[in-house]
Amino acid sequence: MHKTIIKLASFCCLLFAMLPVLLLAQEEVDQYPKSSYKLLQSVKVKVNHLSTDNLQNVFAITKSGEVIKYNSSGKELGRYNEFSLGMPSHLDATNPFQILLFYPDFMTVVTLNSTLNKIAAYELFDLDLNYVNALSFSNDGNIWLYDATTFQVKKVDRNSRVLLTSQNLTFEFEDALNPNILVQRENSLFMNDPEQGILFFDLYGQYDRRLPITGLTDFQVLDNRLLFFEEDKLVAMDLISKFVERIDLPSDVGPEDLVRLEKSRLFVAKEKTLDFYSY
Repeated sequence: MHKTIIKLASFCCLLFAMLPVLLLAQEEVDQYPKSSYKLLQSVKVKVNHLSTDNLQNVFAITKSGEVIKYNSSGKELGRYNEFSLGMPSHLDATNPFQILLFYPDFMTVVTLNSTLNKIAAYELFDLDLNYVNALSFSNDGNIWLYDATTFQVKKVDRNSRVLLTSQNLTFEFEDALNPNILVQRENSLFMNDPEQGILFFDLYGQYDRRLPITGLTDFQVLDNRLLFFEEDKLVAMDLISKFVERIDLPSDVGPEDLVRLEKSRLFVAKEKTLDFYSY
């Protein structure tokens, strides 16, 4: 009996000594929980640009310049290519039934329908635009773009008319802007300049404010949250409260990958594959 009590006391002392380590380990588990995303499909393809629509379709511009559409589980739904115009740099699938594709070498915008058949094409040279590196659809079906010659954000239609222009942004920023992303969501237009941060404009194209998050090569606006990589982790910032939370991704997904979220789906373009996950 005496030996049993001694053994029990020794075990309690050992457990008490290990308690801080156990608590720390549990804290680390809580802080870095395992991702709940499960891999559905992995497609062998090299992707330059990745976009999605609100129907959870995926649009990939390959390194050869071809556009491929997939459903949310990785089934291919169609392809489009126009190699005579060079390499497309941007695809906007905000409207799932009308896709915007931009070919910067020829300053040409091509619109596609939901089956990736060509609807129309028009040249921005007709608007005396010589250098555009960021553009997107507006909510009313026209096009937002940044004119690097006049330092203005402009809304244009397909009849070569300028509908709205911002102020000359050189009066707001000492250095010339070099944006890489332009996207409208709800009542705000977001323009990213890796050196300056994310600039907010209103529906009339007028500059409102700047969010000083620099160094971004990509971001996504989803349900009033801004998704971007920060210190090797994907985070979501609420655009109203500025509250930031971390999104747990599979362990092999990082900032060098192209990442898109749509509802319960995660899409990741890695060096040689396009991976489809469900939550």
